[in-house]
Amino acid sequence: MQILAAQQAAVSGDVPKAEASLERAAKFWPLNPAIRDFATKAIARQDVLAQKVPEFDRLHTDGKWRDIFAKRDEFAVALIQDKERLAKLKAVVIRVGEIEAILLQSSSLAAQGNPYLAWDLLQRASAIDPNDLMLARTRSDIAPLVADYARLLGQAERLERDGHNAAALTAWMAAQELNPISETCGTAVKRLAGKVAGAVGTSTVTAGTPEVPEAPPEVPDAK
Repeated sequence: MQILAAQQAAVSGDVPKAEASLERAAKFWPLNPAIRDFATKAIARQDVLAQKVPEFDRLHTDGKWRDIFAKRDEFAVALIQDKERLAKLKAVVIRVGEIEAILLQSSSLAAQGNPYLAWDLLQRASAIDPNDLMLARTRSDIAPLVADYARLLGQAERLERDGHNAAALTAWMAAQELNPISETCGTAVKRLAGKVAGAVGTSTVTAGTPEVPEAPPEVPDAK
């Protein structure tokens, strides 16, 4: 029972508790072969965990989020007592997990004949991590189905970024005609319609303001 408690404590990262349980087990039966077996495995495990820390640091520095995600369980065990690295691991898992959920949903939409909505979701995933390899593959698979739509979205975003709001609004509206239920297009049209209307109103008021003539110079009294 003490060896079992030591094993459980070791798995959870509680080294002091594991050592205490192992010490009590040795007092009960000093020559118990299970104690030696546990000690051997514990040393081997510590060696493996010691290798995981620099591996995690290297992958995190290189931005290899997918590689970290694939080994998330191993890293979680190795970093269980390292709050700073554990927080980094959690952030990576959440990030890649969000992208995975979006990719699954977009693939499902494309299979159901809704490639435009699938593309909108992929655009959202790009905002999370534009360099994700699985995202790039999914985009390349769906891109031929939405060539015109993707072109209009890119044009609309570029025009809006450059401050050409009226032209951007036209591009967003053209994209919306292809994908009427697009939340992305709908939000952009509302946003730019207000800006364009405001700009037109301001220019109209400015153009319609009559010019006030200067008062004629005062003529001195002849007397």
